[in-house]
Amino acid sequence: MTWLKSVTHTAMEKAAPSIDLEFAEKLREQFGTPLYILFEEVVAAKSSSWEAINQPVHLSYATKANPTLEVLRWFADRGWSLDVASEGELRAALTAGVSAADCRFHGNAKLQSELEFALGAGIGEIIADNMEELEMIASCVGGQTAMPRLALRVAPGVNPETNAKISTGGAASKFGFSWPEGEVIPAWELATELGLQPSGLHAHIGSQIIDLQASKESAETLGQIAAEVESRFPHALKSVNFGGGLGVANGVPSPKEYMLASLETFPRKDLEFGFEPGRSMVADAGKTLYSVAAIKRRQGKLLVSVDGGLSDNPRPALYGAKYDVEPLRKSAQTESADIFGRHCETDLLFEDIQVPTDLEIGDLLLVHGTGAYNATMASNYNRFPRPAQVFLRSSGEVQLIQRRETYQDMFAREILPR
Repeated sequence: MTWLKSVTHTAMEKAAPSIDLEFAEKLREQFGTPLYILFEEVVAAKSSSWEAINQPVHLSYATKANPTLEVLRWFADRGWSLDVASEGELRAALTAGVSAADCRFHGNAKLQSELEFALGAGIGEIIADNMEELEMIASCVGGQTAMPRLALRVAPGVNPETNAKISTGGAASKFGFSWPEGEVIPAWELATELGLQPSGLHAHIGSQIIDLQASKESAETLGQIAAEVESRFPHALKSVNFGGGLGVANGVPSPKEYMLASLETFPRKDLEFGFEPGRSMVADAGKTLYSVAAIKRRQGKLLVSVDGGLSDNPRPALYGAKYDVEPLRKSAQTESADIFGRHCETDLLFEDIQVPTDLEIGDLLLVHGTGAYNATMASNYNRFPRPAQVFLRSSGEVQLIQRRETYQDMFAREILPR
């Protein structure tokens, strides 16, 4: 794999197809519920839609969206590099058989030990976040370790229309060197003085981006920064990465439109350009299968609890995230229900979902669009084992890529002092 590539795949984007009740019952019988299901054909189609720009751009998959080992290997086999934001994510990539040279190390508070591990493993690129990190990198290199590519993460002062918890490019952001605060050029100067040879700029302004104007504003600011860097350090700048964050809601721009908004706005055309999608690659490719565990009626409203909840999908609680929910046993008569989890709090997952009026314990509910930030954010809250995950191959084969956690797994790291 090379850092700069041009690809010509043109497959259309698609959402994961539904599954019928018979197939879902077989999945439950074999793997249990809750169950994460990932559709390979959709991941492939999403990948192709990013690759179809037919311009030489570097594409890397944002590991945090779904860091399951088989998913990481799948993207690496396709020729993508991987963004990692911790030593753990880098170790996941290495365990999946991906070379560290094909990984890019992110993070706003990298530890010295993490940098030492990444450099020792031969990391391909580090996206530096703060002055202290530059000092740590220099101390780690110490004339003994080969220096990877180095980019500076920039907070351009752009606030896209998205949830405040996933907005990362504003002037008050914890991420990167703030352009409004005048931190970027001093950071480049320090990196140069330390002998780190910075060569790239990076800006990721947030997730669930549907407003192309924000991308254009970020690219325009990066253009100003690039001009300033060029005036102070001629020919040092080699690459610009515009980040990821494309939303997955209906009516969002296509990946090509999203990329062109930045590429056509940025004034220079003689650099290497990159993007790092994550959510938009896997969110629509995933579904979660639940079994109905309890049914109650309160003040005329149907309340349904499933056999999962906050521990396998914290996003409704964290971000107010919305999902489409499909009862797999069809009925001519339906009514509105609120769907809850089974945790010791009011973990409302999905509001006002149409379910059969004769809904029963054990009925199956299929939740769409859960391929991103569900498996990766799952926890053991209330001591629930984390779900299994299966990969539904384009051939129709179902492969287990993450087994259901056992209680033995859960307690393995705990100690009872005597």
